[in-house]
Amino acid sequence: MELYGKKTLTAQLDAAAKKGRLSHALLFSGGAGCGKKVMARYAAQLFMCAAPPCGHCTVCRSIENDSHPDVIFVKKACAGKYGIDAVRAALSDIAVLPNNGSVKIYVFEDFDGVSDKVQNHLLKMIEEPAPFVKFIFTCESASTILETILSRVAAYDVPPAPHDECVRFFRESGCDETAAHTLANNCAGSIGRCRAALEGADDEGAVAAKRAAAAIAGMDKPGLCAALTSRGDRAEFADLTALLTDVLRDALSVRCGGTAESFAANEARAIAAVFDEQYILAMLDAVFDIMSTAVLNPNIALTAARLTATMF
Repeated sequence: MELYGKKTLTAQLDAAAKKGRLSHALLFSGGAGCGKKVMARYAAQLFMCAAPPCGHCTVCRSIENDSHPDVIFVKKACAGKYGIDAVRAALSDIAVLPNNGSVKIYVFEDFDGVSDKVQNHLLKMIEEPAPFVKFIFTCESASTILETILSRVAAYDVPPAPHDECVRFFRESGCDETAAHTLANNCAGSIGRCRAALEGADDEGAVAAKRAAAAIAGMDKPGLCAALTSRGDRAEFADLTALLTDVLRDALSVRCGGTAESFAANEARAIAAVFDEQYILAMLDAVFDIMSTAVLNPNIALTAARLTATMF
């Protein structure tokens, strides 16, 4: 499991684990694509393998592949939504001993905006867990998580990857040096965006972002709103808007005499043919504003409508 730009954070976690001070409940927060979910798997390996994890044993490989029977991804078990009944069902075996080894880990990915009712249900479990139970949470912002939960977890900020690490990702993926630097410039430290840029149209988020960009170029309000709401949850919406900023940056580059290098180069050129530099900058500001506040608004449809209205 490759961790791009996470040496400081992994060293901190390793040190805590070696001293027996790694909390039974961990929270990883950071922007879309920064590597929170990869860090959650690294932490699970720390709990089950060694500090640092070897990365090669059966336990480490099964955790990396999301196939370990004692690493339970609650969001997946809840079919993507943290409703109280679904969470109770997913945690119904919390008192049952692990299948393999001495630890059972519950991973709550994309925990932003989960209802107070669900969080309060979890509170006692986090306060007084069985000795073999661990919890790992990931979110973009801890601002929507109850203070009672935050006071009982060890919180870690997951930093974006430095530019040279993004370049390394692209070089290891087969890009030449020039292309690697160009692509890395568009990804703003997000390895998630790096992967999306590499996969291009094969990525669902990239497809939605291309549709949104085409709608912008055509000044098609209904089309833009439909594209923005095609991604079902907050994390997917955040990924889509991050990809859309890459397209708008490309459009700005074209307007300024540069080239389009993103996965949606054609759409970026179409935007550049319709809007001037100041208008594209204003659209970028609108997307950045939505990206900074979307985590506080659980209603994706309203957020998408607000962005659509602002863009034109």
